[in-house]
Amino acid sequence: MFLVLGLIATFITTCIGYLVTSQRTRAVDGLHGYNGFLVGMGIGYFDAQLTLDRTDWVQFCRLLLPVLFTSVFCSLIHFTLSNMKSPPFTFAYNISLSCWLAFAVSLGQSSIYCPIFTSPRAPVVDDTILIEYDTIDFGWFIKAVLAGVGQVFFAPELTSSIIILSGLSLGSPLIGILCFFGASVGTGVAVITHSVKWMTELGLDGFSPVLAAVGLGGFYFVPSATSFIYMFLGSVFCVAVRHIFSGLFVHPSGPAETFPFCFVATFLYLAAVSIGWPTMVPHKFLSFPERHFQISDDIKMYNSAVP
Repeated sequence: MFLVLGLIATFITTCIGYLVTSQRTRAVDGLHGYNGFLVGMGIGYFDAQLTLDRTDWVQFCRLLLPVLFTSVFCSLIHFTLSNMKSPPFTFAYNISLSCWLAFAVSLGQSSIYCPIFTSPRAPVVDDTILIEYDTIDFGWFIKAVLAGVGQVFFAPELTSSIIILSGLSLGSPLIGILCFFGASVGTGVAVITHSVKWMTELGLDGFSPVLAAVGLGGFYFVPSATSFIYMFLGSVFCVAVRHIFSGLFVHPSGPAETFPFCFVATFLYLAAVSIGWPTMVPHKFLSFPERHFQISDDIKMYNSAVP
């Protein structure tokens, strides 16, 4: 059901982007739909009734109206942020979903839209149990890394995480490598800093580093040694920043969503603009990393021609 809500929101935001903006190729390329997909999935994922009973079609229908309004709001935010100097990243998803969750919380626990922020599938929901070196092994680490990749799409289970990583690798092998690298760095930092164990097991310390690795490693920058340095720094900082944003916008204990990735990536992107390297990919050239590498000369010529 989460997936269906995500697809509905993607359809809404893509149609709005195609009909409202003059650059319709962006909508065709999915640049107006990716935030919508996360919004739809997030509304379903954090809904208490739908999380506990995934076959509750009555609740599914109730959520269609919030998905509609939140998707429209998400599109408006995305259009506004697209005019900024830095990429919009997933700010539109974060802001619009946070607004919906804050409203849902304000309705009270008796509301049909009451959200839940602690997954019932959490192995041990106890914030006092921290990661200790003598309690983990290589198998645990790999499962946590894969959960970080799957958590990007609200699917931290082992099977779904493997399917997601395989699908990403099939479309772009480099993206698959970057995803695994980002999740590994995030999980490694969580282990070193003794993060809360169940959060790391669910991929909450890994999914923002995944986005940072993909965004900075080869999507918004042409893949290079320098972009990989930015990618590593972004993946490391995202783990620390997650603890700052957790519960900051939605009380009590609201999710950090992808705010850590957005803020870290924005600062690093603006730093790269000031320094002049690595090579930034303009919106009109955005594609998969392998393609960026192939047309890097065209991108450099375009950047040098633009004042």
